[in-house]
Amino acid sequence: MKRNNIKKAVGIFLILVAFAIFWSFAAFSQTVKYNLLDAKLFPSPYAVEDQTVIGVLFTKEDGVLYFGTFWTSETYGDAWEEEKVGNYDYKTGYATLATHWGDKYEMERVYVAFTTDDGKIAYLYRSNVGGSWYGLTYIESMNVGGNGTVYNPDIDFYYGSDREEAYISYMDTNGADYYDPNDPHEDKYHYPDVMLAKLETGDYGVKSVEKTVVEAGGGFNYFSEKAGKQIKYEIIPSNAQAAVKDGNINVVYETVVHDYNIAHDENPHFINFFSDVSNESMAAGKGAEITPLFDVCASGDNLFTLVHGSLDSLSSLYVLNGQEIISQSYISGIGHNGVNAADITANLMQSGEFSYAAICWYDTLCYYDSASNKSVYAFLNTKIDSENKKVVVVETNNEEDDARYVLYTGENGKIVVVRLSDSDVSDGIPSTEGREYFIPAEENTKYDLYVGGKQVDEKNASDVLE
Repeated sequence: MKRNNIKKAVGIFLILVAFAIFWSFAAFSQTVKYNLLDAKLFPSPYAVEDQTVIGVLFTKEDGVLYFGTFWTSETYGDAWEEEKVGNYDYKTGYATLATHWGDKYEMERVYVAFTTDDGKIAYLYRSNVGGSWYGLTYIESMNVGGNGTVYNPDIDFYYGSDREEAYISYMDTNGADYYDPNDPHEDKYHYPDVMLAKLETGDYGVKSVEKTVVEAGGGFNYFSEKAGKQIKYEIIPSNAQAAVKDGNINVVYETVVHDYNIAHDENPHFINFFSDVSNESMAAGKGAEITPLFDVCASGDNLFTLVHGSLDSLSSLYVLNGQEIISQSYISGIGHNGVNAADITANLMQSGEFSYAAICWYDTLCYYDSASNKSVYAFLNTKIDSENKKVVVVETNNEEDDARYVLYTGENGKIVVVRLSDSDVSDGIPSTEGREYFIPAEENTKYDLYVGGKQVDEKNASDVLE
C-alpha cells in the first residue's frame, strides 16, 4: 500500500514538473510587446545607395524607454539596433522625438522628450549613432496656485551656425493664472495651460531653459444684470504641437470655447497658431466640425496642420497651410470616431510639399502625397493595436530609395513598418500584404547590418557607427 502511495506521489510530482517546464518555456518564448511612441527619419551619412535609416522611440512591456535604428534597403536587406534612452531604465507612457543629421564630420543629434511618473518632462539628446546621451534636464510645472504636473510634450529643434536650440511644447496643469479682461468679477477657475520651453543646448549639455505661457486655460462665473442670469464662460486648450519654420518655433494647439449662454453644439472649437516671432496666438477654423488636431510639420515656407472633421457633412482629413484649408481627403464612412491615428510630415525631396498617413477602423491605411496628388487606401495585413493607436509616416531624402514608410504598433505586439513604393502610390494597392517589416523581426528572419555597403557584426556595430 505504501509503495502504491509513493508511486502516486512520484507520478503527481513528475506531472507538476512537466507543467512547470511547459509554462516556463511558453512564458520564455512569448514575444515581448513593443509599443511605438514616435519615429523620424535618421539619414546617417554612413547609409549608402538605397539605404534609409529610421529612428524609433518605443517602450516594452515594462514601460522602459528605448531608441532604435531601423536600417532598410532593397539592396542590402534590413537591420535593427536598440538601446535604452540615456542608458537607463527611464519609464514613460509618452515620448516624442526629433532628429538632426550632418555629414561624416558633423555630429548627428537625437532629441528626446518624455513624461516621468512624478509629473515632469525629461529631456535628453544623443550625438552620433551609438554615441553618448547628454543634457538630462527636467521641465516642471510652474506650480501657479498649487502643485501642478506637465504632460503631452512635442519636440522640435533648430540647429545652425548661430545657435542650437530644442523646443518643447507641452501642457501644464498649473502654468499660469487665468485672466480675461472682460471678466468683471473674481470668480475664476483654471484649466491646463499651453506652454513652450526653449532649451539652449551645446555639445555636452543644456545652457539655459526659458518658459513661455502660450495660452492660459480657464473661465469665470458671474451674474449678468443685463441678461438676468448666471453666466459661465471657459476656454479649454489642449494638444499642443511644435514645429520650427524658418528658424522660428511655432506652436499649434486646440481650444474649445464654452459659452453656456448658447447651445453646447454651437460652442466654437479653434485651431490656434502661436509664433515666437509675433509672440501671440491667432485662431483659425471656427466651428466644432474641424477638430481634433493630429499633427503639424513645416516644409519650406509652409506650416502644415493635419485635422479631422466633417465640413460640408463629409467626414474628411484636412490639411491647413497656416489658417487656410488647402487639402481635403474624403474617407467614406469613417465618421468622427473612425480615425484611430494620423500623422503628417514634410516631403524632404520637394520643398513645400507634404504627405500624411492615417489608420481608420483599425484595419485601413489611408495615405496621401501632395507632390503627386495621389492617395492610397489599403487594408492592413496586420491590424493596429487597439491599445496603442499611434501611427507615424516617414519620408526619405534618399533619391535611390523610391519609398515612404508608415509605422504603427500591430495587434501582434510588434512595430509594423509598411513600405510604400512610388508605384504603390501611383497605382494603388488593395492591402499591405508583402510590404510589411516587423520590429523585432519575425522568427527565422535575420536582420544583417550593412554599413557603407559592408556587412558588420552587431557586436562591433557601435564602434563602426561612431
